[in-house]
Parts: sequence; C-alpha cells; structure tokens
Amino acid sequence: MRTLLLLAAIAIISTNAFGQTRNYDPARLERMVFERSRSVTQLEIKAVKPAVSDDMLYRDWKALDASLPVVKTIFKKKGLDARHAAQAMLTGWYYLRTGRLKPTQRLSSQALIQTARALGILTITSTPGDAEVMVGNKRLTETTPTTAYCNPGPHRIQLSKPGYETLEETIDIKANKEIEFDRELKKQP
Repeated sequence: MRTLLLLAAIAIISTNAFGQTRNYDPARLERMVFERSRSVTQLEIKAVKPAVSDDMLYRDWKALDASLPVVKTIFKKKGLDARHAAQAMLTGWYYLRTGRLKPTQRLSSQALIQTARALGILTITSTPGDAEVMVGNKRLTETTPTTAYCNPGPHRIQLSKPGYETLEETIDIKANKEIEFDRELKKQP
C-alpha cells in the first residue's frame, strides 16, 4: 500500500496542471520517494514515542542524510538496490528511536549504519496474494508480496485476508540474513 501511495504521489508530481508529463532524473525520483517514506516513518515514531521533539527528529534527518550514501554502498555490495538501502535505514531509525534511544538522545550516523547493516531481510509471500501483514505489533503498509527489515531475534508474523483463516507463526530472524516466509492461507469454512 505504501508503495502504491508513493507511486501515485510521484505520478501527481510528475504532471503539471495541463496534464503534461515532466521528466525527472531517477536520482531525483529516488530522493522524493525517500523523503516521503521518511515523513511516514517520522509519524510512526511520534505515535509510539510522543516525547521525541520535532527538533530531535530534524537532527535525526541530518543523520539519515549523512548515512544513506554509506548504506547504499553496503547494500550495493550485497546485490541490493537503493530502495532496499533506504527501507533498511528507515527501519533502523524506527527501531533506534522507539527502542534504544531516549527521547532526548542524539542519533549518530554510526549507530544508524550499524543497525541498518545488522537487520535481517524478511521476504513475505502468500497464496493467495494481497494478504495484510503484521510483524510483531506493527502492521505493514504493503500487502503480500512484501519485504520487511527486522531486528535479529524472534518475530511473530501474522497474515490475514478476508475469507481466509488468519495465519500466525513465530520465526527467528538472523542478523544480515534473508529469510523467505511463503505460506498458503486456508479458506474459512
């Protein structure tokens, strides 16, 4: 769902009032998508940790901007594109800001890079597709198939779709490893 919203926003931004398409270079579009996702993550952080000030979040944005080129390079060496690097960065930011950091504690670029690098990659698919996904207590904005970045350790995965039984399983995520979670949903009786 988040991807669809971002693509729709880009489509709107890419056309002027007369319906003429503007050409943006890929780097600029990538930056626009990252900034939109960063804003969504900021809202998620504020919902969980309202004590984090807007000034602190602004400082976090500077750390994100400083860290992104490094994380892109790391992910490129793994064979992953800039979208994966940005998603890992934002997930790492969320985990740090809502978990390890105090509301008044500054986020360092180094901590952000280390956290993004250590996250496990969880690829979630289902038959049928378009199932809603929860990882732990967090509902993902995209339906299956989707990718999520998770801290190492056990995570409860829940897949649900109208007309089908809800599937719930706990899996163990390893640092810096990719895990495939492909399940078939059973129709409700």
